[in-house]
Amino acid sequence: IRDIEIIETELVDGIRPQASDAGVSISLSGAASALDATWQAMQANVMIALGVIFLLMVVLLRNFVLPLIILLAVPVAGAGGIGGLALLNLHIRQPLDMLTMLGFVILTGVVVNNAILMIEQAMLHIREEGMEIAEAVVEAAKLAKEGGAERFCMGAAWRNPKERDMPALTEMVERVKALGLETCMTLGMLDDGQVKALEEAGLDYYNHNVDTSPEFYDQIITTRTYQDRLDTLDRVAQSKINVCSGGIVGMGETTEDRVSMLVTLANLDEPPQSVPINQLIAIDGTPMEGLARLDPIEFVRTIATARILLPTSYVRLSAGRTDMSDEMQALCFFAGANSMFWGDQLLTTANPEENSDLALLRRLGMAA
Repeated sequence: IRDIEIIETELVDGIRPQASDAGVSISLSGAASALDATWQAMQANVMIALGVIFLLMVVLLRNFVLPLIILLAVPVAGAGGIGGLALLNLHIRQPLDMLTMLGFVILTGVVVNNAILMIEQAMLHIREEGMEIAEAVVEAAKLAKEGGAERFCMGAAWRNPKERDMPALTEMVERVKALGLETCMTLGMLDDGQVKALEEAGLDYYNHNVDTSPEFYDQIITTRTYQDRLDTLDRVAQSKINVCSGGIVGMGETTEDRVSMLVTLANLDEPPQSVPINQLIAIDGTPMEGLARLDPIEFVRTIATARILLPTSYVRLSAGRTDMSDEMQALCFFAGANSMFWGDQLLTTANPEENSDLALLRRLGMAA
């Protein structure tokens, strides 16, 4: 018995020269054509099946990453199956029939199923050995209170929270408030219903930075507009939640941009109760890696300008303090900063250790 694909190849190679000279095209029909059509249809069906499986796993696991990890098992299973079939065909010289293809599909399915079971087992282990997010937040809040903090800020690097996230978020607010701490959150853009839910949970402050001036904004952010940010600030301001909004300096903006950002905040219907000023930390691999640090005196001037334009607001030193000397931070306090983020980690960057912050405050004769 000879493989039909081998016969097909020999036949086409044998007559191709004569057909080419005569200007005749070659096409195959019968079993060869049917096999080729079957193979193409199978490839298309496999792709469709993988797409459906991916969507189902996204719904079941509520995660986009885990289904991708599971589907990475498919090419591994495919390579193993093809290798096994090649070895089998080498020794017994059998053609690739439908039963063999069915076995190949079953083998791939078994490997994917094992991948799902392994992921589920890993997630079960994490749930059993780890700590629920709400519990971890409450434990962190207890440690913050023991360290002398009066307000606890909870953040997520989201564009906006989903409705399925809201019950857990409101639970965190309620449980942290029960410890006797003020609560603050930064979650991205909010709609009216989400603002109301956080307000009813007792949230004290909501942080949503404008980041920079309206003129410079489009050069650094494309995922949302400046008006989107102002709309969220307006929704929060209309509730009983206090507004916390500032920006980031050192992103390549001009002095005029920094002034414009502060003027925007000062001209809100009600100026923010808290204005965090962040110094950019140029992280490797981001579009802003390699940017020169803002001159420390320029940063201090920004703090002083914020104090003049926003006399009733807390002007807060935020991200970037790990790159600031004690002398620079002291100048910021003398220029008008009267608050700072305290703790080992901000949303995406590190923060100075608590002990070093307390030591600096003692040296300056200030109290936390």
